[in-house]
Amino acid sequence: MVEPALKRSRPTRVVLVDDHAMVRQGIRYRLDQEDDILVVGEAETREAGIALVEQLQPDVVVLDIRLRQDSGIEVAKKLRAEHPSVKILILSAYDFDQYVRALARVGVDGYISKENSQDELVEAIREVVKGGSILSPRVATKVIRNVSDQHEAQTVHADAPQTDELTLRELEILQL
Repeated sequence: MVEPALKRSRPTRVVLVDDHAMVRQGIRYRLDQEDDILVVGEAETREAGIALVEQLQPDVVVLDIRLRQDSGIEVAKKLRAEHPSVKILILSAYDFDQYVRALARVGVDGYISKENSQDELVEAIREVVKGGSILSPRVATKVIRNVSDQHEAQTVHADAPQTDELTLRELEILQL
């Protein structure tokens, strides 16, 4: 006989960090419909988001990659360094290869497009809490193509020096 999956004793605590109030409110409205997920805080800036994480110790941070005055990449980097147990789920309208690579180096737990449905966001939160990783299909396709292209380039040009990844500052300039 198979035992039923163990339920968490408390809801998954989530902090939303996005500079658009309408986006935060829409996500919160949808997440509030779930018994196993509780939005404990919202922030629109880097400083407010980091302060909420320090104060509330959430399980998951849903983080926009582009904040009005800041890079979500920098926020993710700081959160990963200072709060390694917090799951970081990037929510973005952008799927530039450079963003995906930079966030992979930071060690985020997922990258989901704002084109995905709210139900997919709910499932992504549940998956990262269980220890899984999430990539929206469009981002996953780009990652696979990128890895394939890099492998092909290394094979064809084995002696050629490899180009460096864009720095976080270069990514910020690209955003502008």
